[in-house]
Amino acid sequence: MIKYSCIFPLFVFLLFSSLQSQTSQSASPGLAETIPSPGCLACPGDIWMNEMNVQFLDGNDASVNMAQAGFCFQSTCYLSRFLRGTDFGFNIPLQASITGIRLELDGYSSTDSTAQDSIVTLLKYGFASGSNYGLAKNWPLAITQRFYGGPGDLWGGAPGTWTPQEINDSLFGVDIKMKNTGANAVAMNLDYVKITVYYSTCSISLTTNQTDNSCFGDSMGTATIHPGSSGAPFLFSWLPYGGNDSIATGLAAGIYKVAVTDSTGCTDTATATILEPPLISDTLNQSMCDGDTVFFGGQFLIAAGTFDDTLISAGGCDSLEVMVLSVIPLPAVNLAILGVDTVCDDDSMFVLTGGSPPGGGYSGQAVVFGQFDPGSATIGASMVYYTYTDTTGCSNSDSDAVIVEVCTGLGEQHLKDLMVFPNPNDGEFVLEISGGISGEAAISIWNVLGQMAAEIDIAGTGRVAIQLGTHPSGIYTAIVRTGQGLQKAKVVVH
Repeated sequence: MIKYSCIFPLFVFLLFSSLQSQTSQSASPGLAETIPSPGCLACPGDIWMNEMNVQFLDGNDASVNMAQAGFCFQSTCYLSRFLRGTDFGFNIPLQASITGIRLELDGYSSTDSTAQDSIVTLLKYGFASGSNYGLAKNWPLAITQRFYGGPGDLWGGAPGTWTPQEINDSLFGVDIKMKNTGANAVAMNLDYVKITVYYSTCSISLTTNQTDNSCFGDSMGTATIHPGSSGAPFLFSWLPYGGNDSIATGLAAGIYKVAVTDSTGCTDTATATILEPPLISDTLNQSMCDGDTVFFGGQFLIAAGTFDDTLISAGGCDSLEVMVLSVIPLPAVNLAILGVDTVCDDDSMFVLTGGSPPGGGYSGQAVVFGQFDPGSATIGASMVYYTYTDTTGCSNSDSDAVIVEVCTGLGEQHLKDLMVFPNPNDGEFVLEISGGISGEAAISIWNVLGQMAAEIDIAGTGRVAIQLGTHPSGIYTAIVRTGQGLQKAKVVVH
């Protein structure tokens, strides 16, 4: 006997390495109400009054008046309707096993002790479940406490019949129906209704360790669960992901829950938190002039916006560089050379004016330090450019043409107004000379590079249609020359 008494405690320890404990929760109904039930003939039973009084054991009762045994007429009957109690507010751990359910009723009969339980059943999701535990036993005239079920009683069900989810549901409860067995009318009074749920839980010795991610956004973390040495083999389940092994790999930053079940069926849970360093990031505010480009993130940016680029930091982790790009409008620039349309190739140099806003600079083939030199210009339309840079560093330009002629010694007079319409246009437009022309005239169209885009000879008309065809969009200068003189106009082609 001494030999076995030493071994037996060790055997018990190995078999129940997980800790099993039984506990209970008790509650009264959060809602008590009368529910119709089968009565006699067309009568569904007498109605309970003050049903919510069953929440507390305080001398305030719910009651029902029942006719003498066997009597049923219209709304009077020897049976009561159901007194239904629900919404007990249980919070049984979801991993627990329900081992028993006990109902406590505190009540008494009035006048005669002839009131009995007719039906006492539990409710699962609002429907009767299990055995009817109604007692064919009279309630005495003094308040009496009665119990139905108990710590190991599942009301006719096998283990597993009831789950924590079913008990915690708001429609879990009890239906109570009374009857009168006496020759006189009687009142049945219930002061208190309470349900106690017994359940067992278990715990396994669990420890965790984890490897955090070394870079932001990685999924290289690991978590390991270490159950106690007894209770093997163990089953593992990681959530929200991680597999079914003791080690979960490929984890992003977050909280992971693992359920461990030992060989006795006991399940316990633990959590592991995977961390990551903060994102390495930098924000660059950049601006550019309209029409420029900025190279960022492997592309040329042409519009305003917020753009991201992922780089590799010195530590080998991805870093995020953000560019907030704004576009600055170009200044409005205009050039209309003042006082000069046509010059002779042997005229003296003169100062260029007519560019706006002031403060810009003139350039072109025949422009020297802000002056135009006819002697170095190409015969025909010689383009002059005016460029202005504002305080933001953005530049814009406009152009105008000076007509350079080989003079014969005779001055030429300007024609009357030369009109272009529509202007701007798509390369098709009309030139019209105010007052018309007599004789022959030559029309030439020049681009901003001083190149002739079109040349037309006309006679006897002051209006002519021009088609530039495939010439690109831009600013052109139209020049009309007749025996009376010449005139020019700026043409904008979109």
